[in-house]
Amino acid sequence: MIWHFLDTKTLEEYDSGYILTLTNGSWLLPIEIASTAPVNMNSLQQANYLQEGLQFAREKLENIMADAI
Repeated sequence: MIWHFLDTKTLEEYDSGYILTLTNGSWLLPIEIASTAPVNMNSLQQANYLQEGLQFAREKLENIMADAI
């Protein structure tokens, strides 16, 4: 999966077009997330993309914070 940030609150998986939007909280401690999935994506796939996207965002921010120290 190839993830990238569209902005500070929106994350997209490049190949599928799956989008996560952080609506409350932070990427390190999300409280509310909205997702937009392609029509042909089933629930299990959506759950996997949600998990992978949150992991990507968390690791990316942890790396940025570690580099700032």
